Amino acid sequence: MSDLENLLTGIQQEAKRASFPVDLPVYALVNKDPTYPILYAGNFQSQICFLGRDLGKDEVLANQPLYGASGTLVRQGVYEAIYGYST
Repeated sequence: MSDLENLLTGIQQEAKRASFPVDLPVYALVNKDPTYPILYAGNFQSQICFLGRDLGKDEVLANQPLYGASGTLVRQGVYEAIYGYST
């Protein structure tokens, strides 16, 4: 098993330890297990990492975190905090 697969499996095991509110109908619509992480291909050497527990409808449907309206606000806020202005 690769390091990435180990990471995803570990995250899923942790998510199964306790229930938490997620939009189950959205996950069911796209036939996804809500405990399995939706991961975006990034850089493992990055100095910034975002983790989210309950992705929004847009993120689940696109299979990509920080994709929807809330994710856009998060990205803009981080960019502004780092660079002092928004794009």
